[in-house]
Amino acid sequence: MDAGFTNAIRHGAHFEGKAGVVSQYSNALTSCQLRVKGRETLMSSRLQRRSDRAIVSDEKHHFLARTILGFPIIVSLAITVAEPRVVQSQTRGAATAHAAFSVKINTVFQIATQPQILYRISYSYDFPGHKRIYIRGVGSVPSKGDLNYISSEGTIEFLDAAGGNLLYLAKIEHPVTLMGASAPSIPDEAEFPRESRTGHWSGQGPFAERAFAVLNNAFPSGYRTYEKDNLITYVSTYKEVPQSDDGTHTEVSVLIQYPISDAVPNVRFTVAFKGLERRSHTDWRSLVSDSSKKSAETFADGIFSALEHQ
Repeated sequence: MDAGFTNAIRHGAHFEGKAGVVSQYSNALTSCQLRVKGRETLMSSRLQRRSDRAIVSDEKHHFLARTILGFPIIVSLAITVAEPRVVQSQTRGAATAHAAFSVKINTVFQIATQPQILYRISYSYDFPGHKRIYIRGVGSVPSKGDLNYISSEGTIEFLDAAGGNLLYLAKIEHPVTLMGASAPSIPDEAEFPRESRTGHWSGQGPFAERAFAVLNNAFPSGYRTYEKDNLITYVSTYKEVPQSDDGTHTEVSVLIQYPISDAVPNVRFTVAFKGLERRSHTDWRSLVSDSSKKSAETFADGIFSALEHQ
């Protein structure tokens, strides 16, 4: 039996009927299907030469398959799994063959379960033949790159454009749970004030690429990405900023939003922030002191400025 096919079946590889949706083991199954195809052709030829025997029922065909191929279970399983032929459909949606692109998930950590499951995921991808692609919940990005962010989704969907054709779907499977590690604090979108600053990105690349560069530099603990109501949203973890003049500790989270679009450049975006403060031996609370508010505003202004200017 083909080793790639065996490993694919052992690990639960499967195809979904919808065109363009492929499991990460599709290469192994496709390779096996091509190998089986030659034997199926041989079987078809021999069946035709036996037409004078009037073998017309399914049972007799299966009996003949066992006689010629000698492994009816393998053939049946390969045909059942690969029947949707999504590899061919997917290849037509891409500029290059299926084997030309790659998606490699490096790490998946489950960092929270309440109020919802959150994953910290890291992966690399490469889609030759495309200048840009669209990742659902992330935005338009260069066709090749490495990403590391927090998500509540159980899949990663790669499309040729916003609202376009699905290129590849990767499932988030077997996440690692860090025992004893505290979940990062990420405020809910509803907790941010309604006031926000509006800016315009006029750089050459996708706005998401710029936003991630700024967020990675400012928030090493990470940020969450998702899309809702036709908006791409990035919500950062809290970052403690320099102490205010009165010695009060201040931390800030930012909310960045912009419309789902492939427009490059001139992307309109908004930035809001939520700040907390505390004194020594006290818990975090909403901003009260003027000095803490000033520290938080100064930090948020820096994020806004970095997003507008490349």
